[in-house]
Amino acid sequence: MVSISAATIVAIAYLIMVVGSLAVFSTYYRHRKALQSKTLDPWFPTHHERDIYLTLLHLEDPPAPPSLLRAALFNRAQEDIRRVYTLRQLKPAAISLLAKGSLGDLTLKALSTAEHELNAEIQDVMAEARGLGDDEWGMMIFPQANEGYQRTTMLEVIERAREYAKMQEERAEEKNFERRGSVEKKNDSQKVLHELVGDNS
Repeated sequence: MVSISAATIVAIAYLIMVVGSLAVFSTYYRHRKALQSKTLDPWFPTHHERDIYLTLLHLEDPPAPPSLLRAALFNRAQEDIRRVYTLRQLKPAAISLLAKGSLGDLTLKALSTAEHELNAEIQDVMAEARGLGDDEWGMMIFPQANEGYQRTTMLEVIERAREYAKMQEERAEEKNFERRGSVEKKNDSQKVLHELVGDNS
């Protein structure tokens, strides 16, 4: 008969306890991560342009004219282009912050999820464009949408520059007005001083 010492029994019990604790923790951690992944907030807000296009697409009495559907799909593609540029700007910064420990894994996961959803959205828009037009428009819709987005962005920058120039001009006028006021006050005080000196003499 094999006899087992008390020390061996304690060591086996300790090993079973450690392995069991790790298994329980691992199961709990994976379950918690899965729940967090399900409850991730979307990276981008609601895609209104897509909703408008789908609403127009499903109108039946009367159906939406093809030109209106094309315009709605083009607006949807422009919004997708805007989101592509946003992701391109944010992803390197997010990876850098994650490497420094300033950002959690969940944020990067939300960003990756948004990227996958956007890729699927782009494929869907290209398929819809082929259905509304032809293969050529399916290939050209995003370059055209990019041109439209760039033009809109440039106009916004020009408008902001005009507003800034107007604001600076108003500030300069206010400063000139204040400067003229202070010069006039100085001249008035000098006149009063001359009058007082003249009266005293």
